[in-house]
Amino acid sequence: MRLRMKLQLLLQLAALVTCLAHAAGGVSINANDPCYFEGKPRKCLPSFVNAAYGNPVQASSVCGAQQPERFCELQRDGSAGECRVCDKSEHRYGAAALTDLNNPSNVTCWRSGSVNVPHDPDTAPPDNVTLTLSLGKKYELTYISLSFCPKSPRPDSLAIYKSSDFGQTWQPFQFYSSQCQKFYGRADRAKISKFNEQEARCMNSQHDAASGGAAQRFAFNTLEGRPSANDLDASLVLQDWVTATDIRVVFHRLELPPQLLLSRERAKGNANSFSDEMTASQEEELDEHELDEQDEYDYNLHDNDSAGYDQEEYEEPKKHLELDDELHLDYANDGESKRQSKHKSSVYEKHFQGKLTVSTPIPLPPASPKSTSSTKSPTSAQLGTSDAVAAAGAAGAAAAAMQQLLSVSQHYAVSDFAVGGRCKCNGHASECIATSTGGSALHADADDGQDDDNMPASLHSHFGRTPSALQLSAKLAMTCACKHNTAGPECERCKPFYFDRPWGRATDNDANECKMCQCNGHARRCRFNLELYKLSGRVSGGVCYNCQHDTTGRYCHYCREGYYRDATKPPNHRKVCKRCDCHPVGSTGKTCNHLSGQCPCKEGVTGLTCNRCARGYQQTRSHVAPCIKVPTNANMIQAESAGGGTGTGDYKDGGGSQAEEMKKYCGKCKASPKKLNLNKFCMEDYALLAKVIGHDRASQDISTEKFSIERQNEIYKYEINIQTIFKRNPMSGTTSSLLGRGNMMLLVPRKSIECQCPKIKLNKSYLILGRDSEAAPGYLAIGPSSVVLEWKDEWSLRMKRFQRRARKCS
Repeated sequence: MRLRMKLQLLLQLAALVTCLAHAAGGVSINANDPCYFEGKPRKCLPSFVNAAYGNPVQASSVCGAQQPERFCELQRDGSAGECRVCDKSEHRYGAAALTDLNNPSNVTCWRSGSVNVPHDPDTAPPDNVTLTLSLGKKYELTYISLSFCPKSPRPDSLAIYKSSDFGQTWQPFQFYSSQCQKFYGRADRAKISKFNEQEARCMNSQHDAASGGAAQRFAFNTLEGRPSANDLDASLVLQDWVTATDIRVVFHRLELPPQLLLSRERAKGNANSFSDEMTASQEEELDEHELDEQDEYDYNLHDNDSAGYDQEEYEEPKKHLELDDELHLDYANDGESKRQSKHKSSVYEKHFQGKLTVSTPIPLPPASPKSTSSTKSPTSAQLGTSDAVAAAGAAGAAAAAMQQLLSVSQHYAVSDFAVGGRCKCNGHASECIATSTGGSALHADADDGQDDDNMPASLHSHFGRTPSALQLSAKLAMTCACKHNTAGPECERCKPFYFDRPWGRATDNDANECKMCQCNGHARRCRFNLELYKLSGRVSGGVCYNCQHDTTGRYCHYCREGYYRDATKPPNHRKVCKRCDCHPVGSTGKTCNHLSGQCPCKEGVTGLTCNRCARGYQQTRSHVAPCIKVPTNANMIQAESAGGGTGTGDYKDGGGSQAEEMKKYCGKCKASPKKLNLNKFCMEDYALLAKVIGHDRASQDISTEKFSIERQNEIYKYEINIQTIFKRNPMSGTTSSLLGRGNMMLLVPRKSIECQCPKIKLNKSYLILGRDSEAAPGYLAIGPSSVVLEWKDEWSLRMKRFQRRARKCS
């Protein structure tokens, strides 16, 4: 017994859950879903990740890929250190080292092929060594970081480009150079305004930090200095600016060894002048530099709490780049060294002012035996000769040193390529998933409350956890797990049949959830109409099309031509519309009233489908006039033969001939004046314009065999649609005082219909004037004093004139 009760309880709970799911649009909402709060949609974002981690990088050149190459490490003084050879058998210098796990204790590096050290770097062509990283889908980026290998030359000039269309087109993202204006045609640290937020800036790549040993870093904050960074959701320009599918880094020029520069200056005889240009403050800075040459510098990543992301995102680079205590990202500075000199100096002096202080002096050639054996003091001529010999030796040594430096191959070397950001989902998804070409999805960032360490290693690749072959597979693509009834790789559109409001990016104030079109279950497709959306007060803009089940209209809420609505069925029923089935002879067409189903009948024909003759008419064999009036004398003869005054005939009653009474009534009705004037307008309680749209079927379906004296007082009910009210009774509580536009019932005596006084036709408009006393409460009625005239458009001005003069009515 208890088991049975438990089963019943479980079934009731299951039914309740099902009902709630249907109430929410047919989709069950997880209580822990970050895209919903208490069942209501809200903005949600995927996790902040290193989007480059584990992704392949295409390098234009790799050290030793074509033939073995020799490279030498650089010492702190800029001189060549230990030399090595890279070739095809050595894999540690490939591009895979750029996006692998960055371990400071075991640094892996990509090295480019050798680049020539130019004699004149100002006129030498750029190196154009490129690194291209494909992210696999659109991301909204926060930073791009390049860490350079220890004991390797740093680049002097490089450009970062981005693509938002998977490499079809490229846009400048950031530039670095010691000569921004000369090399890239851009001012150093140009100010960004709201009018050029989408333009790339150039930063001076030089600083006064020590260059040897430890890796250096360029880190670019995508929203730094952009005025609209505080409100990223409202800035379409910045949304496009931070969006990228691919990143390309182009190295144009390396830093030149300081010995080469010093040797060139001394060979030209400018060594002294070069030193003289050094100011006292610069020499003091060089002394400080020698004492603090262990300090490291990470260039140009600035703190920006209001850059459209949460504060914790700016801690992510530290996590993903695996920094140690010495290699830290300085978020507080503005990218410029605090010790940088305020005085102007030459390009290369500013570039290498720290390196020249520790450069190795160029040795002089040894003295000749004669000069060493002589004990006499040298004469002035001898002094001149010895100075000339020393100068010549110095020039020769400088040339030899330069030639030796030029013979050493130089390489670009990068240890880590990191790209911090979020999978672009426009605020409509909390995760990105890997989808295969077969359509299956692998959740790579699902927050399901389970321990990620128990997940397969293949599911961690894209999110900086463990290396994986999944993301590198060409058969997989990343896409957003869209919520809020959105669809697309970036949730950039509403999913089919959810077009009742326009798509929008989710914000903190509005999740902009897409809404289902209201088609009453009769359509599977709809579209959005902006004009209708504005007219509705920005509530509904969906328009259904290809309505099924014989329906039509914006919401598939009407029956199409030739059908009418079955009032016994709900609007979403598959058989809510019934065929008109109008009689081919008795009706004037195949269409009927879409509400009542009344077919348009020919004169003398009646019935919902126009399938029989009206009273007072007899059937003919003509298709043009299937029913004609019965002659009056025939009616009298028929009435007399029905019982000889016994009261049982069709047109007899106990007081005399009914036919004669009908004749008198019809004559009196037709003889009464039906003219419209101000006096008549004043005497009536109401005046209105209405269209006859149907009549009561029950009052028409009585056979002639049941005709009796009691039917003399029969009433016909007509359904009219009130279009304009010209006058109503001001006395409260009366029927006319409550009149309004819409449908209402009009009561007409049977005798008036048979006399065709008035002659009422379906789908015709009439001017009706009457009194409240001639009808029951809630109805309008045609009485002896009523006026019913078929409407003419030229009466509009007359009725307005009557309304203005109505105050004179007594």
